[in-house]
Amino acid sequence: MKELEIRAATQEDVAICAQIEAQNFSEPWSEKSLTDAVNADNTLFYVICIDNKAIGYYVAGDICDEINLHTIAVADEFKGCGYGRTLLQHLIALSKSVNALFIGLEVRISNKKAISLYEKNGFVRSGKRTDFYKKPTEDAYLYTLYLNEDQK
Repeated sequence: MKELEIRAATQEDVAICAQIEAQNFSEPWSEKSLTDAVNADNTLFYVICIDNKAIGYYVAGDICDEINLHTIAVADEFKGCGYGRTLLQHLIALSKSVNALFIGLEVRISNKKAISLYEKNGFVRSGKRTDFYKKPTEDAYLYTLYLNEDQK
């Protein structure tokens, strides 16, 4: 049986995360950006591993009481197995544990799978950014998950 673990990313995870990033995005984060994320105090960078090999990750910023999900991805060969959902639920639980008020994110309007994942986990569309993405140029939807019942 394979061992599944979610843990804080280390410098040793950066290269594989950069490969996964390149599989998933037309404008991927560089290895330098991911290294900076590993070393930043206000960044939540976690990997999901099978038998200690990273197969997915997320990077989120923790600013005051707000969390901004910057990137989340799973390696192509592990897509459709629920690992993205597991990562997102880890971020939600972690955000609640640090008393964050909400999690915000941007997503390409054409990324139906990601939108479905976010909506199934309680995120609501809260806005739109015109021409936010490049390669190709595309608008982004803003999604927010309020973590405090009083904010809904």
